[in-house]
Amino acid sequence: MIDVDLKLYGGYIIHLIKSAFSGDAPSKMPEGIDVDILIDVALKHSVANIIYEPLSSLGVLNQDTDRKLKKIYSLAIMNDTVQSQYLELITDAFEKNEIPHCVLKGPVIKGLYPKPDFRQSGDLDIYIPEKYRKKSKEIMTDLGFEIERFNDADADDVYFIGKKIHVELHKILVSNKTPWQAECQKITDRLVTKDGRNYELEMTVEDYYLYMIAHMAKHMMYSGMGIKMLLDVWVYLKKYADIFSRKILNERLELCGLAEFEQNVGKLVRYWFYGESAEEKIQKLGYYVFASGSFGTKKQLDAYFYSQYAGNTNSHAVAKLAYYWDFFFRPYKWMCGRYPVLEKTPVLLPFCWVHRALKTLLFEREKARNIASKYDDADLGESRIIQNFKKEIGL
Repeated sequence: MIDVDLKLYGGYIIHLIKSAFSGDAPSKMPEGIDVDILIDVALKHSVANIIYEPLSSLGVLNQDTDRKLKKIYSLAIMNDTVQSQYLELITDAFEKNEIPHCVLKGPVIKGLYPKPDFRQSGDLDIYIPEKYRKKSKEIMTDLGFEIERFNDADADDVYFIGKKIHVELHKILVSNKTPWQAECQKITDRLVTKDGRNYELEMTVEDYYLYMIAHMAKHMMYSGMGIKMLLDVWVYLKKYADIFSRKILNERLELCGLAEFEQNVGKLVRYWFYGESAEEKIQKLGYYVFASGSFGTKKQLDAYFYSQYAGNTNSHAVAKLAYYWDFFFRPYKWMCGRYPVLEKTPVLLPFCWVHRALKTLLFEREKARNIASKYDDADLGESRIIQNFKKEIGL
């Protein structure tokens, strides 16, 4: 996408979303906005379907842009219907087979949106206690799902059916070794049984909001978070801010080290959706979100890891060497997923490392070139600026 005024485009997308939620007529499109670019930005944030009706009411769509946006709108409705059917199929099967489970993310929050299809989800996410992984694997394959990933080293098992339905069965609520992972995992000890069910569980309103913030923080720490995540917070707080215990929530946020981050997210939500004034830090956070797309960009992700690999050395060479080491010498559990023989014969780990390295270098030339050129164009100074900004907002 060409360079655009993200504040202008992002601000108008927020306005159109508010119009779609309220049913009020949107304001005239500001000068300087190109409809095609507006749709492109909305697509990158997974909210293009929401802005279709208010944008269409302005008469600014030509035949091509109307067809494009209407297709996105219709596909969102269809995907929501299909995902809901498969989610019901899976949760009914888990209930029948006495497997405790808790539905996460999109399928929960979309019930608070004016229309459930407004909240798009790429995957169906479900928490399953680790001891039920093998049993759930049998059930998923019996339901016709294929296995994309099933590995003790990963935080989730991934299944798919067709091209559109992906299911992630999580044993860890917030993965990627975030500083708040262990504290957030305690949420699983506080799950309550859903009405009318025996084995389907759900979070308390405080814990769901805590989980939402922790998940956002994970994405923000590694790369970025998009408009959709802030939209979830706005929707959730409108429903539950006067219901949940702020005292309990604040205590749990403090234990996770996310209290300051949550406060800044709340300020951004009030700035965007209620027109409150915002300090420069919050405006910068808003711009960063606009630049991020749904889950952050590769550039943002590279900035995080490049800075981590360099450590305190400020050395490009050290960063690249650390990356090479991390890539080729993966942990034992991860390697077991690629070399099952290691489970019975761990002593073979060094030989498997060598085999993997030689296989990559000799037979996967394109992959080897990508590894060798990793971070060639990275700017450590820019990476440091991004990481310092994240510290400024509480990460």
